[in-house]
Amino acid sequence: MASFQDRPWLRRFVGLAVGLLILLFIEGFCRLAGLGKPDPASDPFVSFEGTSPLFTTDPRTNSYVTASERLKYFVEDRFPRKKAENTYRIFCLGGSTVQGRPYSIQTSFTTWLRLGLEAAYPDKNFNVVNCGGVSYASYRLIPILKECLNYEPDLFIVCTGQNEFLEERTYAQTKRWRTAHAAASKLRLYHLLQSKLRPDSTHTDISRPILKQEVDALLDYRGGLEGYQRDDTWKRRVQEHYQTNIKRIISIAKNAGAPIMFLKPPVNLKDCPPFKSDGPANESYERGQQCLARADYRNAETYLWRALQEDLCPLRLLPAMAEDLRNICANYRVPHLDLHTLLGRECPQGLLGNEILVDHVHPSIRGHQIIGNALLEHLQPTLGPPNPGWEHRRDRTFQVHLDSLDALYYAHGQQRLRNLRLWTKGRTDGPRFRNQSSLTRE
Repeated sequence: MASFQDRPWLRRFVGLAVGLLILLFIEGFCRLAGLGKPDPASDPFVSFEGTSPLFTTDPRTNSYVTASERLKYFVEDRFPRKKAENTYRIFCLGGSTVQGRPYSIQTSFTTWLRLGLEAAYPDKNFNVVNCGGVSYASYRLIPILKECLNYEPDLFIVCTGQNEFLEERTYAQTKRWRTAHAAASKLRLYHLLQSKLRPDSTHTDISRPILKQEVDALLDYRGGLEGYQRDDTWKRRVQEHYQTNIKRIISIAKNAGAPIMFLKPPVNLKDCPPFKSDGPANESYERGQQCLARADYRNAETYLWRALQEDLCPLRLLPAMAEDLRNICANYRVPHLDLHTLLGRECPQGLLGNEILVDHVHPSIRGHQIIGNALLEHLQPTLGPPNPGWEHRRDRTFQVHLDSLDALYYAHGQQRLRNLRLWTKGRTDGPRFRNQSSLTRE
């Protein structure tokens, strides 16, 4: 009879089995000891050159204020360093819709929400902090979310999805690499080894594209619209990245015990033609307009959604990504407010258009008021019944606030709107666009 030494295949099998048992033992120990917990803040798709805090301390007022170096993309907002008793603190994260563009935070839903809360609950203090960054996509919100966890939040409100296609990313990893990474990332030992080999979480990873510290949008370049070509593979990668980011945001907030809710961004479906088309998008949009002229609203909506989906320059939330957001929120039991449907009630047949949006995505001032009121209604089960007569006080406060805004405020907003329309056409004053894979500044 052949001995163990004479059976090399058996020796290899036993060695492999022993190795697997050792790994299983180490993995089990890591789980029991709480070691190697995955960090949801780690982005498997991209890394950054660096990050800097959104807020800094203002010693004169003993408050946190938006850092001056971030004001190119954010508008100054502030809140007390010491959270007073009976204070409810909300951080609103997202892109330019949160900021209130083309105007500013004075007429953003964040301001209307605060004014409404103060009218409904005069015995409470409210901090509603605007963290809306122009052109900020979901992956750029993670550092802001982590930072704001240090400021005693009572609620995060996140509105994101319109800016996912603005920055050039290669997603260079092969499908095989991404599959292996997804499998390995389920193991505590994998995360423990990563933390030991790369203890600095800000360290860049050469296996992922490295993005600049601030937004580097294709449309910030002259002729940047040329960079958008049909690339269904890249579109799928962007959608996959968006799914991952929504889950990461939820996990970070839940792990910290911070309540969170999402807003589905609105899109101008009826009155916004595709920004770039190779034929199908424009054709679908024209058919949609023809159906509207015949009052055939059902087919009109179908064609208009198809036009949005086929747009080669997706500056509006894609239907599939909106569905992803809804499903993820449902699976994680996170509140989700559909702003597209909410604002669509202001438009004929619910087809969202220029009646309530000032451009392809941004709500009018009245639209922001509607959003603020809907959020206040959402918060009532948490905060309790509002004081009697609160709606009259709110309406009066809204009007007083509007009257306090001078003509220059609206003039600046209209100028931003004109600049935005040029920007969406690739007509900007920025450096010249050269090619999609390598953006070179003059």
